[in-house]
Amino acid sequence: MMKKLFLYGMLCGWLLPASSATFNVNTLIDGVDGNPGDGVCEITPATGDCSLRAAFNEINVLGGNHIINLGTGIHQITLTGEEDAGLSGDLDLFGAEVQISGQGSASTVIDGNDLHRVFHVFNEGNFSLTGVTVTGGRADTAAHNIGGGLLIAGGSTSAMFQDVVILDNAANAGGGMFVSGANVIMTDSLVQGNAAESLGFTNPFGPGIFVNSGIITIRNSTFTENNVGTKAIRVEGGEIYMTNSTVSGNDGGGLRTANASGSVRASTFYSTIGANVSHFSFDDTHVLFIGSSVLTTGSDQPQFNCQAGDKPTSLGHNVVNDDSCSFMATGDQENTEANLLGLANNGGAWPTHALSLGSPAIDAVPLASCVDAMGASLGEDQRGFIRPSGVTCDAGAYEMDADVLFANGFDGVL
Repeated sequence: MMKKLFLYGMLCGWLLPASSATFNVNTLIDGVDGNPGDGVCEITPATGDCSLRAAFNEINVLGGNHIINLGTGIHQITLTGEEDAGLSGDLDLFGAEVQISGQGSASTVIDGNDLHRVFHVFNEGNFSLTGVTVTGGRADTAAHNIGGGLLIAGGSTSAMFQDVVILDNAANAGGGMFVSGANVIMTDSLVQGNAAESLGFTNPFGPGIFVNSGIITIRNSTFTENNVGTKAIRVEGGEIYMTNSTVSGNDGGGLRTANASGSVRASTFYSTIGANVSHFSFDDTHVLFIGSSVLTTGSDQPQFNCQAGDKPTSLGHNVVNDDSCSFMATGDQENTEANLLGLANNGGAWPTHALSLGSPAIDAVPLASCVDAMGASLGEDQRGFIRPSGVTCDAGAYEMDADVLFANGFDGVL
């Protein structure tokens, strides 16, 4: 556990030093910097027209730690080409540290224009993205077929996401994002409508996120409608730590781990087509722990919550509407409907499944087990509402307000 906390601290720590330059993007044009490395972000010298690509061009030459500020609007990729110098196609970052801040994911959009992947971070680059939507990315050529929205690669590469929407991107693997060996932290974000398409290279995998031997930490985030490909989140090797998150309505199901380890706490999984969770450890050394969570296929659905294979290991206090996960730890409730309401805006940034009055998930988790995936005490649910609201915590990503006497929307009970 100390190792994981140390890793989290390191990932946060690189953001603290003062940056060497701040670039304020003032044009939506996709233009190359006129004189990369001179410290001035401008497409045309002496005009001050600073594009997002031009800022990247400067940073890649300068190295060091920098800030990019984006205004409102759609920054659309229009320069076609396939290279890793950031002169065309996707926005490449190598060997530098950059913090990109938009005006909120509803206001600042970076669009691949269905031409290219949007971001490629590699060679020990450190990348922070806040208040931005990443959309329209495609990786559909023989040379570029992973990570439609983002490709985060390299064992010394790290990335952090806060209030980021990864929307409607596509690739052969990792439609929304592909992580290869890197360390990624995602908080308060939405991964929706991405696809892992069959392009003739390999089988399509991971429409939302594909992690290959990396470490991903997910908190207070929602994954939904990632509908082409297998499980929305696929982790092959490496580790996953998920807290206070909702994985719902993805056609291939929720989470698959293979020769990967990790922990899921206080999260809600809902699927009517693919299994919510599958876990495989081919050498029997990898464990996926799940605790204080809700797994449901909805009422009268034939699909299992846990796919046949090496089962995840219960940390207790889960509510599961079948017995496919073989959860028999303290407080587990198998063959029990959590009586979720439909996915909706229940407060907070992204959609969640509220609990109906009388749900067995309410007050199902004692305070000692009301912790996140790293074992730290939880003080809020996915929406940022106080947890516990009462004496003990609720299972899943949503905490019912103890003062609620009446609830609407019973027609939406799943």
